[in-house]
Amino acid sequence: MKIGIAITTYNRPSVIAHSIQQWRKYLPKGAVLVVVDDGSDEPFKGADYVFPSNAGIAAAKNKCIELLMDKGCTHLFLADSDTYPKVNDWHKLYINSGAKHLCFTFPNLSNGRPNGRQYLGQRNGLAEYGSPCGCMLYIHRDIIEKIGGFD
Repeated sequence: MKIGIAITTYNRPSVIAHSIQQWRKYLPKGAVLVVVDDGSDEPFKGADYVFPSNAGIAAAKNKCIELLMDKGCTHLFLADSDTYPKVNDWHKLYINSGAKHLCFTFPNLSNGRPNGRQYLGQRNGLAEYGSPCGCMLYIHRDIIEKIGGFD
């Protein structure tokens, strides 16, 4: 088992710097951490890959997947630049869930208003939403090998 975390960023240098600092506090032992800059006006100096211009979310997430797959990761976590864990062993809930693809989402926006996503109910203790908007994806390597990346 090898855990990989990939963070995408675009024009948020102070946000990504803080996020990386937080990720490092809670990285599982032996985990890989990579950063993909989606063509920021001033590229993030700590990025593992920088697009020459803004390629978009799907291309940036696919690059994250490529980098983690190349490093032999079996459990891939794709995070936005303002997302990071706050507790030890955060990854175990995802890996031990029995699901091979999950999305960390939220029912309300930062201003407290509902995010507009349709709550469908719960299955096996996990909330399900129609068209979820999320800030972190968990994907097992098997899923990538079977269906590929994002369109």
